Amino acid sequence: MEFVNSERFQSIFPFLMVSMKSGTSFYRVDSPTSMYRVGGSPIGGATVMGMARHMLPAKCSRTPADILRCGKTCDFSPLDLLVSDIYGGDYPSIGLKGNTVASSFGKANNKEQREHVKSSEIARSLMNLMSMNTAQLAYLHASLYGIDNVVFVGYLLDTHLLQVFSSIQSSFNFWTGGRMKALYFRHAHYLGALGALLKRESTLATMTPGRELIPCDTVTLEQSLLDERLTNLNVSVNTASKIRKNTVQPWELDEDDDEDELTPVLPRQLEG
Repeated sequence: MEFVNSERFQSIFPFLMVSMKSGTSFYRVDSPTSMYRVGGSPIGGATVMGMARHMLPAKCSRTPADILRCGKTCDFSPLDLLVSDIYGGDYPSIGLKGNTVASSFGKANNKEQREHVKSSEIARSLMNLMSMNTAQLAYLHASLYGIDNVVFVGYLLDTHLLQVFSSIQSSFNFWTGGRMKALYFRHAHYLGALGALLKRESTLATMTPGRELIPCDTVTLEQSLLDERLTNLNVSVNTASKIRKNTVQPWELDEDDDEDELTPVLPRQLEG
């Protein structure tokens, strides 16, 4: 697992940025001021949370951390259909080992398997489904553009949820054979808040008479991703953290909500 610091940042261009949010978006980043979206997937954080809400008890589905805590009790899920289940072992002619997942939730078609399923096994399958799909698409997009460095970001990648990192890392290594590098930012889970903050500042500058508009060339990608002080805006990461902390995520429901229903929520008012 390799994190990018400010010194290393200058040497990784071009890189593919994989943004894991409600869905998943893929961006080619050529320089601190040049990036564009090259693809996406409807499978992302909201997908996993939505499925978890339908398939898991509340204690395992309130937040991504709940899914991880629930799923970490098993190393693999008996709900996933493996290559060995189909071919009786490895499939060397196409380079597949017997323990490779051939079909996520593939064994859930079996009635007996469903009757004895555990929450931890469902959670593990959900994690495998997300990480394997994301890692494969990241590999394919990077290969298409001849890029060796792939950076994963998004609210699912909070640094204390190391199991997400390891799951993505192992899947990415499987697809790339070690030919590409999976990289991470220390504050990957704050980037959405920082981006919203930058966008808000720019919008206010255009709407408020007398407010000076910050030149685009001073708000570079490097600053928005790595400069925790955000000196051009005189805002610190602590402020971004406060915004994120006081914002209700789509999967966060009140305790008295029916756990079988998803209800829309609004951001809490930021104090101070």
